[in-house]
Amino acid sequence: MKNFLVSSKMNARSLTLVIVILVALIISIFVPLHTSFMKNPKNVSSSMSLDSTTVSNVSSFDPPNYSTTKTTSPNGLKIAIPLYSESLNDWFQVLNSTPTTGIVVLNVNYGPGNAYNPTYAWIASLAQKSGTHILGYVYTNYADGSIPVSQVEQWINDWYNWYHVDGIFFDEVRSTCTNQSISYYSTLYNYTKSEPGSDVVVLNPGNTIGECYAPISDILVTFEGNYADYLTNYNNTTWMRNYPPSHFWNIVYNATTVIEMQTAVDLATLRGTGWIYVSDGLALGVNSLGRLPIYFCREIQFLGPVSGSCDVINNATSS
Repeated sequence: MKNFLVSSKMNARSLTLVIVILVALIISIFVPLHTSFMKNPKNVSSSMSLDSTTVSNVSSFDPPNYSTTKTTSPNGLKIAIPLYSESLNDWFQVLNSTPTTGIVVLNVNYGPGNAYNPTYAWIASLAQKSGTHILGYVYTNYADGSIPVSQVEQWINDWYNWYHVDGIFFDEVRSTCTNQSISYYSTLYNYTKSEPGSDVVVLNPGNTIGECYAPISDILVTFEGNYADYLTNYNNTTWMRNYPPSHFWNIVYNATTVIEMQTAVDLATLRGTGWIYVSDGLALGVNSLGRLPIYFCREIQFLGPVSGSCDVINNATSS
């Protein structure tokens, strides 16, 4: 390529063609990284692997039996975390936060990945033993027709066959009710319900859309965005009163202090939400979901009892 570019025989038309190709390559690299942020916030493939340290952690970690210790947080809220971290420390923090944490979304690589990954299977198994439901991440590109139902069904199969998940978290759900979108998500809802075992269905339009998706979901994400927007731009529609708080989940970014986190939790309670996750990460930056918030221990303690212990790193006291 270098010799071709410097060749004195190359004409202007060839040079133009090369420039066009290079620009297209650059766009193909950088644009998808931005638009696919919610699929994988670290903007790299998740590639945890079993090594000697991991094996040591496996043998030393023995989650307690939570069957007799489960309680409900005083305000009825529980934490549901879309955690796309490769840090084993983060995962152990989450396992120790049961029963306050009830759901964790697993994202191998924009979904279940192309092949079985033993580390993620091990993590899913540990989480389930601790009493936490593991959901597999699947993106739907707003039901615009670019991802056929058959492809999504294959991803659902992979999640259940490889990781024995407790349900599916459908991301990038169209935020308006159309006949096409209702048909699309109804099909996926019914397909997930046909899987053996647990079959929790979460739809994430990220806002309080019309009631059309409520009957075809177990949980709706009715807010995903910045703390500032959560304070002023949350639309608490009347139809939500027809459903229990456990049907709704709010995900709040950019709550940078403990006080802001606590304010968001209190608002979620007032708004009739049963699931909450508050993070100090940026909504459109790196690591909003690729790590736990610095105040994670304070968050779970604010919500309710913890069966394990939190690492001091995540036990921030700043306000």
